[in-house]
Parts: sequence; C-alpha cells; structure tokens
Amino acid sequence: MGTAKQHKQLRGSLAALLMAAVLAVQVAPASAAGLRVSPLRVDLTERTRSGTLNLDNLARKSVAVEVTLVRWTQEGSNEVYTPTRDLFFAPPIVNVPAGGSAAIRLRTKTLPAPGEEATYRLYVRELPDAQQRESGGAGLALRIGIPVYVQNGPVPPPRLGVAASRSDNGVQLRLNNSGASHIKIKGIEAHAADVNRRAKPPEPLARAQRIGGGTNDLMPDGHRNWLIPNANLPGDTQILLRTDSAGGRAAEGMLRNGWLWVRLADLLAD
Repeated sequence: MGTAKQHKQLRGSLAALLMAAVLAVQVAPASAAGLRVSPLRVDLTERTRSGTLNLDNLARKSVAVEVTLVRWTQEGSNEVYTPTRDLFFAPPIVNVPAGGSAAIRLRTKTLPAPGEEATYRLYVRELPDAQQRESGGAGLALRIGIPVYVQNGPVPPPRLGVAASRSDNGVQLRLNNSGASHIKIKGIEAHAADVNRRAKPPEPLARAQRIGGGTNDLMPDGHRNWLIPNANLPGDTQILLRTDSAGGRAAEGMLRNGWLWVRLADLLAD
C-alpha cells in the first residue's frame, strides 16, 4: 500500500506517458508518409498487352525501389510463386525523388493459351538507403505484391462452390473454385433471416475470418477456409459472400454486383 502522495505521483506519471503516446500518434502520420503505389491490380489481355504502375513518393527524401515478377498459382490452399519472364517490365530499379513520381511500364511477352488466364504478382520493394545500410537497420521498408491478370480472349468464368460445417469455434466455410479464372473474396458476413437481399445490408451479426495465410484470391482448383466465430448461428442465417465477380456468373444466385446470398442450412446440408 502506498501513500496518497505516491499515488498522486503515479497518476501524474501515467498521465504524462499517456500524453506522450497521444502526441506520438498525432505526429506519426506526417513522418510515416512514404511510397504510394497505384493501381492495386493490373489487367492485361491479348488486345491490351501493356500497362503502367505509378509510384508516388510522399516522403521528404528520395527512395529507391526494386521490382520483381513471379508467376502466381495455387495448389489447394497453398500459394505458389515461381520466377518468370512472361512479362517485360522496366525499370527493374528506380529512384523516386522526394515529392515526385515514377512509372513502371509492363507488357506481355508470352500470352496464355487461348481461353485461359495467367496470374502474376509484381513485387515493389523499397530498398534501404545508405544510412540504413551503414547502421545495419532495415527500417520500415515497403513491400507490396500487385496482382497482374492476363487473359487471352474470352475466358470461362470462375465457378464458386461453398460448403459449411459447425465446430466449437463457430461455423467453418470451405470455398473452392472449379472454374477457369480467378475470383476474389472481398468479405463474408452473417445476417439475420429477414435481411433484405436487394438492399444495402445492415451491420452483420458476425464477419468471417480467413484461416491461414495467403490471399483472398481463389485460383482455378484452389480452395480456402474461413471461420465465422459464432457457434450459435441458427440455420436460417443468411450468409453474404462479397466477390469481385461481375455479371452473376460465378455461382447460381449471384447478383450482378458480385454478391452471393445463401442460407446457412443449405450450406450445412451439402
């Protein structure tokens, strides 16, 4: 047990620490400003065989960036990255001036077979500057993988399959793609039975979390597991899958905005 004076000193110390933390948070965004990359995906076809990646340096000093390319496939639920020269890109290393911008230009060298899609990731990595190298520190270097999708002619759509099972942790969903092109899962939500499927959904009862690493993309023959952390969802719960598929072709009942509504009991019955 401390004295009243000691308690007052402790409260004063905690208040000072809290104020320092608040000030640090307020200052962080300005000092953390760095490299911005756009767009966040590139789509190429046999007709549009080239594209541009824009790099904007928001920092107060120049930054060197290295670009590398890998072929991106899936084996089951595992991501597979293989070095490739299917795409030409330049420059592989670029110095982006403070407050300035640069561009990475890319084009296809090798198209997939007619009616097929090839997927890649173009990695943009911020290189440490001379000061960081001398000090041996890596710093908070940016590294982002930009997906690149290359299609040759009309490509059959993805085919999304969904099944569910209950566990003590909640409801586990298994999603698979038996189609010929990728599909991205933007989010999975659980809603009440009386939700209006044609209107903007309200706040969901629960949101699913992807199990394991990797990305939200489902390649042909790939699968992913998701968990809705609520074991007490009734069978009439409506599950909403948000995807990037347009036109409602990826699954029966998919709306044109890429949404798929399905009743939980129907998933559990499969």
